[in-house]
Amino acid sequence: MKTHSEQGLSELTAILPQQYADVVIASLIESPGTSALLWNARGTLLHDKWYRQMLPTISPAKVMLQLLIPTAQLDTAIAIVIEKGRLHQQGAGAVFASACDDVWAGSAFHDWPVDALPEQEQSHLGLLDLKEDLSVIYCVVERDQTRAVSKAAIAAGAHGPIVFYGEGHGLRDHLGWLRITKQVDKEILTVLVDEGRSREVFSAMANAAEMHLPGRGYMFMMPLARGMFNLPSRSSAHAYEANMQQIITAIDNLSGHTHWRDQSAYSAVQSSRQQARAKRCRQNYRKDMVSVCSVVDRDDVEQLIEMMLAAGATGMQISHARFAANEEGCELAGAKINKEYAIVRSVRDAQTAQAISAHVRQAAEEADLCDICMFLQPVPLVASYVPGHRNYRAEPIANKVGKQLLAATEKPAQAAKVRH
Repeated sequence: MKTHSEQGLSELTAILPQQYADVVIASLIESPGTSALLWNARGTLLHDKWYRQMLPTISPAKVMLQLLIPTAQLDTAIAIVIEKGRLHQQGAGAVFASACDDVWAGSAFHDWPVDALPEQEQSHLGLLDLKEDLSVIYCVVERDQTRAVSKAAIAAGAHGPIVFYGEGHGLRDHLGWLRITKQVDKEILTVLVDEGRSREVFSAMANAAEMHLPGRGYMFMMPLARGMFNLPSRSSAHAYEANMQQIITAIDNLSGHTHWRDQSAYSAVQSSRQQARAKRCRQNYRKDMVSVCSVVDRDDVEQLIEMMLAAGATGMQISHARFAANEEGCELAGAKINKEYAIVRSVRDAQTAQAISAHVRQAAEEADLCDICMFLQPVPLVASYVPGHRNYRAEPIANKVGKQLLAATEKPAQAAKVRH
C-alpha cells in the first residue's frame, strides 16, 4: 500500500453544464498521468408561476467531476474549472474542495502527478469569487422523496439540489433473503450553502424527508475548504433582462453580505401548520462524525462492501463513476476506455471510522486488492433514524388515550386486591 498523507491531498468536485464538461475534462487531464472521475446528474428548477407549480420540476442535465489532487495544485485546477466551465455565468454550476485525512491507496491506484498542472497566477479572476465559509449537504433518499426534499431546500433559501443516482447498503445487507423487501436504488441530493444558513437548510431538508423515522434515508453535512456555486432554483417565464435570482446575486455582490435578506421581522410568528410539522419532526442529530470514503474498481466493490461491513460500517452510500485518464493503457484502437469505479461512503463516529479504515487496509493487503483508495473527512452534523428512540409514528393523542384506558383498567384491579 501507498500512503499519501504527507502530500496533503484534497477532494475537488465540480458541477458542470453538459455542454462544457468535455472542455473542462480535456483541460484538466491534458498532462500525462492525470485522471478524473465523472458521472451524470441533474439540476432542480421549480416553476415561478403558482399555476405551474403542480407540474414536474425542470431537470437540466449536469455532469459531476471529481479529482483527488495535491492541495498545492488545488487553485490551479479550480481556476481551470471556472474558466473552461464558464461558472461565472448565472446558473452554470459549482466547484468546491474539501481536505482529506489519512489518505492511503493500493499500488495499482492512479496517482495524480505532483507537477501535472502549471502554476496559476493568484490574480486569476475566478479565484477571487471563492469562499471559505461553505458547507455541502448530501441527502440520500428514496426516489419518491426527492421532490419534497428539493422544494424544502429551495424554500429555505438554497439553490435547486443537484441529484444523481446511487445505492444504499448497510442494514439491507444483513437481512438475508429479506433484502428483497428493501430497495437498494437511491437518489443523492447535493446542496451547497453558506455556513450561516447551513443549519436552517439542513433542518428543512431533514424535516421534509422525515429523517427521524426508520427507513427514510440519511443526511450529513461536510465543511468545505473553499469553493463557489452559481446554481439556480426557479425557472422564470419573464422576458426581462434579468430574473429575480440574478438581481439577488447582484445585490449580494454590491452589499458584500447577505444580511439584507433576513426576513425575521416579517415572519416572527410561524403558521399553525408549520408549528405542527416542526412538533412532529423531532430530529435526532448526531454531531462530530467522520466520513470514510473509498474509491475502488467497480469489479471489486462487493468485496469492499463485505470488508467495511465486517469492520462495523453502516448506512453506506454508493455511486458509480466513469474513469477518464491521460495515460498509456487507457486507449483501445484510438478510443478512450471508460473504466468504471465505485465511490463508497460511510459516516461513523471517529473511533469506528479509524477502525474501519485500519481493517479495510489490512484486509485489502491480504486479498491483494490494489486498485483502491481510502480517506477520511470530518462530518459535523448527521440526520438519520437512531434505533432505540421513541417511535414518533404513534400520534400523541393515541398515546394519551392509551394511558387513560390503561389507568382505567388498573384501578378496579387494585381495588379488588385491597378488598381481598
